[in-house]
Amino acid sequence: MKLQFRFLFAFLFTGFLLGSCSNNKQEFSVNYEKFTLDNGLEVIFHEDNSDPVTAVALTFHVGSAREIEGKTGFAHLFEHLLFLESENLGKGGLDKMSSRIGGSGANGSTSRDRTNYFQTVPNDALEKMIWAEADKLGYFINTVTEAVVAK
Repeated sequence: MKLQFRFLFAFLFTGFLLGSCSNNKQEFSVNYEKFTLDNGLEVIFHEDNSDPVTAVALTFHVGSAREIEGKTGFAHLFEHLLFLESENLGKGGLDKMSSRIGGSGANGSTSRDRTNYFQTVPNDALEKMIWAEADKLGYFINTVTEAVVAK
C-alpha cells in the first residue's frame, strides 16, 4: 500500500511539474552597434547604463591553433609582452594609468583561437583607456629586447 501511494504521488507530482513548464520561450537579445574602422578593426559597441563603468575588451583571432610544431607559445608570449611596456607609457604604464584613473581588473587570456585583453574603467576614462590600448598595440615593439624575452 505504501509503495502504491509513493508511486501515485511521484506520478502526480511529475505530471504537475510537466504541466507547469511553459512552452513560451522568450527570445534573448542584446542591442549593439558593430562597425569596421578604416584599418580593418571591427568594433562592437554595447551601452548599458546600469553602472558608471565601462568594460574595455580587445579580442584578436590568434591563439595556439595557428602555431606550428616547434614554434609554439607565441600568442601567449605576446599576451604577456603587451602588458610590460610601450614607448609612450613606459614600464608598467598601462597598469599605472589604469590605477590612476580608477580602473580595475586589467588582464588577458590566450586560448586555441583567440587572445583577449580586458579591464573595467570609470565611464569618464574610456577615451584614455582606448588611447592606452592603442599605444600598447602600436608602440610596444621597440621596447622588446632579448633580455625582456628571456625573462
